[in-house]
Amino acid sequence: MKLIKLIVSVCLFLTVIHDGFSQEENLVKINHAVSFGYPTGPNVSNVGVNIAYNLEMVKKERFSWEGQASVSYFSLPEIRNTYVTSLLFGPRIYVLQSDKKVRWYFSFLPGASLVTEEIYARWSSGGISMLIENNFKLGYSLGSYLQIKDSLILGASYEQTGIMVFKIGYLIPS
Repeated sequence: MKLIKLIVSVCLFLTVIHDGFSQEENLVKINHAVSFGYPTGPNVSNVGVNIAYNLEMVKKERFSWEGQASVSYFSLPEIRNTYVTSLLFGPRIYVLQSDKKVRWYFSFLPGASLVTEEIYARWSSGGISMLIENNFKLGYSLGSYLQIKDSLILGASYEQTGIMVFKIGYLIPS
């Protein structure tokens, strides 16, 4: 059953990509957006921030390509600080047409991430030591967003580090 779901998902994804490339017009509209987010999840306390810049290349009414550069910081005080720097690229699929005041869309952005963790250890003698780990990982962001009146963006995404990020952003007029 899982294999069938995977095959159907891949087929739908490839169909959307083919639709994006098969456009006869070569006009591409470029949109820029910045967003700020609040990460939450099992590895996050009340300390965290996500800052992202998104570049969208609109090819079709309901399909576009999107690139994202983002930096995230979240913490479990006195246990771990995590910094994630990501460069992601992938499809954005709109559910509603562009003539609506509110547009709902999904994005799936795979790419590369640098994850830096500062891990703290307390010793029984009262001392503290810190271990710093840097890892390159396959990063991703799977999100659902609302674009309101061509300028305000509200949404949530599930990120590669196992966190949910609630975002608010602004679409810069071009």
